[in-house]
Amino acid sequence: KFGGGFYLTGDYARANKDLARGIGKDAYNIQLNYKGAKASVPKSWGAYVGYQKLSPLASPAPTYDTAISYEEVWNDNARWTLDETKGWKIGAEYTFMKNIVGSVQYFDGKLTSAGGNRDKVKKFFGQLTFSF
Repeated sequence: KFGGGFYLTGDYARANKDLARGIGKDAYNIQLNYKGAKASVPKSWGAYVGYQKLSPLASPAPTYDTAISYEEVWNDNARWTLDETKGWKIGAEYTFMKNIVGSVQYFDGKLTSAGGNRDKVKKFFGQLTFSF
């Protein structure tokens, strides 16, 4: 915590093997947050900016509320294709009423496939969460 409502968060994970050849073995997320929406406090809000890299080997089922984490696509050959994403994100969240929180995020980064192809990715993500 830095004071004034600012705080920094970070996560790191690493796989012990590189099964996908060309996809990194590590995953991380670093994020600077301001305040934060609390489900129990109507009209509370927060915002953040961060950088993330998510590898399908180090983070096989990430739980980030994110525009894009990584994609597992079932292809015609009945095999999983594993993609790694990395890039910048910016987002905000707002509590509309008690236990109803909305969030929106923009992600700008790259998607790298196991074959080495790199595509630019720009995505918006929105979510409405109801807590009981």
